[in-house]
Amino acid sequence: MRRAGWRHPSSLIATASFAAAIVAVTALSAGCPGNGKGIVDETLGGGDGDGTAFAPTLAAIQKNVFGRVCINCHFAGGPGPMPLTSEQVSYDNLVNVPSIEVALLRVAPGDPDHSYILEKLMGSPDIIGDRMPPPPERKLTRAEIESISEWIVTGAQP
Repeated sequence: MRRAGWRHPSSLIATASFAAAIVAVTALSAGCPGNGKGIVDETLGGGDGDGTAFAPTLAAIQKNVFGRVCINCHFAGGPGPMPLTSEQVSYDNLVNVPSIEVALLRVAPGDPDHSYILEKLMGSPDIIGDRMPPPPERKLTRAEIESISEWIVTGAQP
């Protein structure tokens, strides 16, 4: 005779396995690998993505800005006029390349005052079209723009 509430041991194992599966799926769907960073951060090799300054290098700009924010429009066939999908692709589409909107280079190495990308990022009154990035993306912070400007000042190296 079985007591009320008694369960066969195999049903307890099945219940525990099901509960473990639910916990695993929930953790994965939350996008948190356990260290407070999202899966996209882990995939991109870490990085703050919080608007703070970062090293003035193309690798850091690609990871923190182009690969997180700009890539949402600037991909092959996307609404942005030039892909920014990797360091090399971004470099090839920006550095010493004339803007299609005004008579400036997108990035003029050593000359941030004549680099159209900074005017677009700051929303200068002289730009054609929208400030970059357009809504619903967040505007870049002053620290992020300063990192990009410093990369340009130091020669916009690949």
